[in-house]
Amino acid sequence: NISIESVRLVKLFLDMNACVNHNMTSQEFAWHIGLSPSAFWKRAQAARVMDRFPEVTAMLEKGATCISHIALAAPKITEANKDFILKAMEGSSSRELKGALASVQLDGSIVPDKEAKIEITVTLTKEEFDLLERAKDILSHSGHNCSTEEALVHSVKELLKRKDPLQKAKRHADRSASSTKEASGDVTAGSKTEKPKVPSSTKAISRHIPSAIKHGVWLRDRGVCTYPLADGSICGETRMLECDHLEPWSRNPVHSVNGITLRCRSHNQAAAEQCFGSNFMKEKRRNTSESSESC
Repeated sequence: NISIESVRLVKLFLDMNACVNHNMTSQEFAWHIGLSPSAFWKRAQAARVMDRFPEVTAMLEKGATCISHIALAAPKITEANKDFILKAMEGSSSRELKGALASVQLDGSIVPDKEAKIEITVTLTKEEFDLLERAKDILSHSGHNCSTEEALVHSVKELLKRKDPLQKAKRHADRSASSTKEASGDVTAGSKTEKPKVPSSTKAISRHIPSAIKHGVWLRDRGVCTYPLADGSICGETRMLECDHLEPWSRNPVHSVNGITLRCRSHNQAAAEQCFGSNFMKEKRRNTSESSESC
């Protein structure tokens, strides 16, 4: 309710031309009423959408969307595509909504993902800009004048190839399947890849989880947090993921694919608090922090 009221107040200020009447720029006026310029203009954009499409206000009231998502949709939403966009806004992440907005046109038509364009703005230091320009120089040695977009995409692909745990797990699975076929002499062109053999469990000497087991967990959970939510779905977060033992390692020091799951850091901490109690975990985090500072 407070969020909705703040949107209405921002629209009222704009309708009254309050910035000019107070001899302020829009940025100055935003700070004057306690908002950052970004938050001010998000509310201004959201107000325009809510005026035009009352169903958006209903979505905001029941918590199905948020102001930042409404602001994202503001430049793109029309009568022709509103049904698609409203559905995309409901309970989605910013990344999912940006992808949906990139694929829908003003007339409601949908373009393939490979043709959908998403605009981003990047601010770099002079040193970072020089690195990007050097990357473009290197990629242009093949005879093709490399654009900034191509250099960024190429760099990201190389980063994911080396660092993405899911890609590592898939490569491990392919190698395991290939080794199994070579050992059995059953290697034929176009043959179906066998499911890699992952050790079912390993008695833990330390907390370090063997790579083969980690790969199996990442492949099974598909790189998302599996923490169960009240509505029966899972968290689905793709950032700051950690391998978490379903039964605490301190109680059962065994590493196994079936006994480990992917969880985001927040839900990993939440699961630990459910098991050991919030006071115990607070004290443990405090001791860990003090130990790190002393080092």
